[in-house]
Amino acid sequence: AGEPKLTYIISTSMPLMDLTNNKEIPDSPFFNIFKTGRLCLYTREESEGLINKLLQQAGIGFVPEDIDYILDIGGMHPFFVRLAGSFMFETYVSKGLIDQGDRKMRHDWVKAQFILEAIPHFSYYWKRSTEKEKKALVILATPRMSGLISSIKKKALSALEHRSLIREEDGHYKIFSSVFEEWLREEFSYIADEGIVPCLRDDPQPLIDILDQEEIPWEILDLLKKHQYEPLCYLRL
Repeated sequence: AGEPKLTYIISTSMPLMDLTNNKEIPDSPFFNIFKTGRLCLYTREESEGLINKLLQQAGIGFVPEDIDYILDIGGMHPFFVRLAGSFMFETYVSKGLIDQGDRKMRHDWVKAQFILEAIPHFSYYWKRSTEKEKKALVILATPRMSGLISSIKKKALSALEHRSLIREEDGHYKIFSSVFEEWLREEFSYIADEGIVPCLRDDPQPLIDILDQEEIPWEILDLLKKHQYEPLCYLRL
């Protein structure tokens, strides 16, 4: 083949093969002629470099604890790191919260502003996730469900990692941002599993009440025994 006269750059959150398989979009199977480049989460060094480069232009610097906090809620994601960093910058420049004793006030204000801006993005990620990906996200976000991690499909983990919603750390997967993790636990207190929905509540009603005095199916009892879900209650789908 000769030199290309036209180059296409396609930006998508879906693999091209999945995109061209969408019946709603007239297509031809051209995914095999593209080279795929994946945008992924930054490393810690890259994230700190991004923050420091922007701060150099402004002529100020953040204390290490503030950088750690930005990376915790921003999760090494370039967009969210910049977002959290911009709010932290505002606490230094506009809010006057620059003393060491102001750290908690700085962090509380940054988190509140960050949540307001980030939630629409989190909702978008959730809506564009498959059921298996949603299940994986909730399990990874909920410590008391650690016994179900082994049930997560590898394809779902791979897809979430490619979308930069989770990252692998010391051989374990975790949600990329602490704020996203909190949002998942608060907004989605259930997860479908083998026809049962575990309801994550601090003070669940007795199982027998949840099932309206009906006989508890052996599948539920077996799941309770298998995963030791004493803190959970269950609802049938």
